[in-house]
Amino acid sequence: MQAVFGNSSVKDDLYNTTQGAPLGQSLGLRHEYRWGLYSHCAYILSPAVYGVCGNVTFAASWTPFETLREDVPPIYFVQVNEFIIDSLRDSPYLGTLSHVAFYLIFMATIATILVIPL
Repeated sequence: MQAVFGNSSVKDDLYNTTQGAPLGQSLGLRHEYRWGLYSHCAYILSPAVYGVCGNVTFAASWTPFETLREDVPPIYFVQVNEFIIDSLRDSPYLGTLSHVAFYLIFMATIATILVIPL
C-alpha cells in the first residue's frame, strides 16, 4: 500500500507486529491471511512467523473484506477501502458460495461414510 499511496500517508502502524494480538480489534493488518472451512487465520511474518486464528465455526463464511476491515486501524480505513478490489467487497455473495461449498463437501463426506461398508 505504501507504493500506491506513498510512504508519507501510510506509517508503520498499519500492520500489527504484536504476537498474540486478537483478530478483529482494529489493531492492524497481518502480513498474510488464510481461510479454511471452519475459520480464518492471520500471520505475522517478521520478526518471527506467528499466527492467530479467529473463532472456529461450523460452515464459516468466506468474507475477506469484513475480515480485513475489522483489522484495519480506523485512521487507515478510507485508504484500505479504496485499495481493496470490488470483487472482494461483495462478501455476502462470497459468503453464500462458501456456505454452499461447505455443505456440499459435508454431505459428500457423510454419503461416502455411509457407502463404505464397515
